[in-house]
Amino acid sequence: MKLSSFKSDPLGTWLYLERYVNKGSPSGYTQVYHPPGIYAPHSETAEFNLPRFSIQSSELLTYGSVPSQFELSDEGGCFFMHPVAFGNKDFGVWTGLKVDRLRTDSFLRVSPTASGRTVWVHDSAPLSHLKLHYPGVLGRVNRELPFQKAVAGPELWYSLKPILDAGKAPSSLAFFPEVAARLWYPPAGNLDSIGLIFREARPYPFVPDGFVLPVFSLFSRDSNSPTDRLLIHQLIDDKAKPKEFLFEAILSPMIEIYVFLVFSLGLLPELNAQNILLETSTDFIPRKIIVRDLSRFEKNLDIRKKRGLKTNFISGKYKTIDSATDDVAKIRHSFSYDFKLGQYVMAELIDCCAAEYGFDAHEVDDNVSDLFGDLASKYLAEYFPPGNVWYSHDKIMLTVERPYTSNSNPRFRRCQ
Repeated sequence: MKLSSFKSDPLGTWLYLERYVNKGSPSGYTQVYHPPGIYAPHSETAEFNLPRFSIQSSELLTYGSVPSQFELSDEGGCFFMHPVAFGNKDFGVWTGLKVDRLRTDSFLRVSPTASGRTVWVHDSAPLSHLKLHYPGVLGRVNRELPFQKAVAGPELWYSLKPILDAGKAPSSLAFFPEVAARLWYPPAGNLDSIGLIFREARPYPFVPDGFVLPVFSLFSRDSNSPTDRLLIHQLIDDKAKPKEFLFEAILSPMIEIYVFLVFSLGLLPELNAQNILLETSTDFIPRKIIVRDLSRFEKNLDIRKKRGLKTNFISGKYKTIDSATDDVAKIRHSFSYDFKLGQYVMAELIDCCAAEYGFDAHEVDDNVSDLFGDLASKYLAEYFPPGNVWYSHDKIMLTVERPYTSNSNPRFRRCQ
């Protein structure tokens, strides 16, 4: 992929990156467990038709505001499911209905994004993504979308928006708003609920005339054009000081927003390479870090209590930890920073640039550790594990248990 493609087709290029410039998770499971056939992100099929079902309002629960472009004019409510769900032989067992008993109002033209279960809705204004219930494993975890998981993202969005509107967040931080969750409660069957999340795919706060690049695409080869230079190199090639540009323009904002989210708001984001995107100007100068998939955020109740922030959630205890009472809380902080942001994102960017431009990766590691220490030093002893240790997951399936592995020498943090 050539960076110049953004000039002629910004959205089409972004969608292409989602699907074909993504080497997948370092766990190795991305290319093993993915949607079948035309529904796979890497399939050659450009798009497919997603039915818009009309469900009786009495069977639906909605949190937030469903965008009017999706809603129906009749007495029913719109609902969308991944085709793998309603095409499954057990659909009738789950819902007590045969799929042909559902009323199809119309169809949307959609394409898979990198996650597989989240689809890109064509001809939507503003651009929207739908995060769909998926009855099975994608990557290495289960991807069902019951009530708690569905409402967690929109619930968090409506608490974050006032903070952004008041200018209390770093100027480099943006989100894809999760504006609504809708749950279908089938009248019979053995499945309690099927969830759906409506996500605006326009960064908020919105700045016009920019380009959006998934961070995983920065260091991944184009599967259809593998000899093209990595996008991160195309961004940096004309810079006089590649090492300094990487640190100051890309890594520093990531650390700044991470520290803000965790220690000012008590929110542990899952900032793996799939959930962070880079917004640039039309001259390809980085200007914002966009965060998506709010339902994956954890809430540290201890920090939120100390900040006078909300600690009672409609999503219940889903994705909550409490440093005051949970032994696992410090492990989760290390996992979030050292493993997800550190190994899945920063290490990938630093290593591929150090090899290309001939600088010492350890120097950038030290810069990252120094900045993280400067911004978070007063919190590290309280919220990170003591000693020279950090935590990760091994390259195993995580569908039943999620054991943590203890490692020595965190790369991007100085130990207490």
